[in-house]
Formats: sequence, C-alpha cells, structure tokens
Amino acid sequence: MAQEKTVLVDVWDIPVDEAETYITKRNEMKEFFLKECPPRFSQIENDGEGYEEGEYIAAENFQTGEQLFILLDPIELDHYQSWDDKEAYLENIIWHQAKIDYFYTESSNLGKYAKRTMEDWENWIKEQFESEFNQSYSGRYIR
Repeated sequence: MAQEKTVLVDVWDIPVDEAETYITKRNEMKEFFLKECPPRFSQIENDGEGYEEGEYIAAENFQTGEQLFILLDPIELDHYQSWDDKEAYLENIIWHQAKIDYFYTESSNLGKYAKRTMEDWENWIKEQFESEFNQSYSGRYIR
C-alpha cells in the first residue's frame, strides 16, 4: 500500500493535496489572534522556532492576569473553523485558560498536584462551567 505524500508545515505533516488550503486557513487563524489579542493583552508573543509542538501565540495581560496560549496546529485549526462566532471562540479559550491556571495553581498550593488526574480536571471543569453558565458541559469547545 502506498503511503500518502505529505509536506512539513511547521512541525506537522500535512497531505500534499491539502497543504495549500491548510496553510491559507492556518494563516487566517493566526491573523485573527494577532488582530484580536492586542486590545486585550499587553504582551503578545508569536514564536515557536525550535518548540517541539510548533508555532504558537502566547499572550498575557499583567493587569487582569488573563493569559492565552494557542498552538497553531491542525487540531486548533479544526476548532477555530468549527466556530461561526470567532469572538465567542476567543472568549471560550480565555475562560478555559483561566480555569486551567486556577486548577493547577490551587492543586499545587494544596500539595495535590501530583495526585490530580485528567478525570479530576474533567469533573472539575464540568462543574465550573455548569455552575457559571447554567448549561450542560460537553467539552472545551462549547458553542
């Protein structure tokens, strides 16, 4: 069986026949973040050279404590494209980032970090989401 030909885009193997479209859509996502982050975040970094997971955008607002870390990878591109309302998509990511930061900070402060599992995280974030938004939680990318 012949193996599908791929081309390396950043650190990801993309099928040759999909590469041009992938690059165009990935650049669109990147431009979205680079346009939408500056009003909200005081420090923005678009880098990833040498980073094993590829290019990313990291942003932080030192006054509010909000943070954002997005890998510009095929999985995030799928999530980005699945949202019609890109502003809501960005808000969703920021909300989750804040909860991730709190969960691990709180766990570490209580000496529980090593004892927390992915199931603990999933149960905790589900509880937080349902309490805050009064709707069922079925994963990070709620629409």
